[in-house]
Amino acid sequence: MPSYPQAIIHRQNEGEYWFELEGRITPFIIPTKEDVLRTCKLSSRKPPTVFIIFRNP
Repeated sequence: MPSYPQAIIHRQNEGEYWFELEGRITPFIIPTKEDVLRTCKLSSRKPPTVFIIFRNP
């Protein structure tokens, strides 16, 4: 069975996090509800979907 690296998420402040993988730290911010809704089309019928994707940490 393969051994996967351990990923750790550190919470810094409200909405601010650090993602750590293999000793490399990547800061990121999770948007607030207001940030997400601000990007939506006014005529949209579906609720917004938010994906958090980690690439090249």
